[in-house]
Amino acid sequence: MWSSLAALVALVCITVVIGVLDLLVQGQNPSLAAALASWNWVVNVILVILAIVIVLLVLRMVFRGLGMTPHERSRERRARRHGYDDGPRDQDPAVDIARARYARGEITQDQLDQTLRQLGKSW
Repeated sequence: MWSSLAALVALVCITVVIGVLDLLVQGQNPSLAAALASWNWVVNVILVILAIVIVLLVLRMVFRGLGMTPHERSRERRARRHGYDDGPRDQDPAVDIARARYARGEITQDQLDQTLRQLGKSW
């Protein structure tokens, strides 16, 4: 979070400095402004790129502040679409092992239910 905030502040400062210097050169020294006129498009492109990066950093900070990245949101939507109402299954290795053993036919349905009850989990 702090690195994103520091990068955001640095980029805003750089953008402001470039913009102010461009305005000062154009207003204070017309001959220098005429000499640099062919480079104005470069300054404008740099300012647009910096503005896009600033917007992306702000969006990243907002998503991280909400506690869920877009990737996590899409994974949760995909899990709900496939029938998991509570999102992705919890990552309890004991439950995963019990389900895998049931899938391989090593334990019966009753044994799986008993194991899950003992672990405090459900299907």
